[in-house]
Amino acid sequence: MSLIKNTPINEKLTVQVRWEVYNILNRANYSRFSLDNGIQSSTFGTLSETPDVAAGNPVIAQGGPRNMNFQIKLTF
Repeated sequence: MSLIKNTPINEKLTVQVRWEVYNILNRANYSRFSLDNGIQSSTFGTLSETPDVAAGNPVIAQGGPRNMNFQIKLTF
């Protein structure tokens, strides 16, 4: 999804402000929690990572994060 605003400054100069969001409709697909940290651990049973992040590969897919870009472009 993108939101774009073009603003002309004069006849030769334009400023474009752009906000892009990737993976906006994604929901978190959490990986399985580990039971080897023990019941007394403060992180027992906590789901905090998606499978791709847990594997060291944070890409845009399979539960990855929502990524956003904010850009300002000057055209002359």
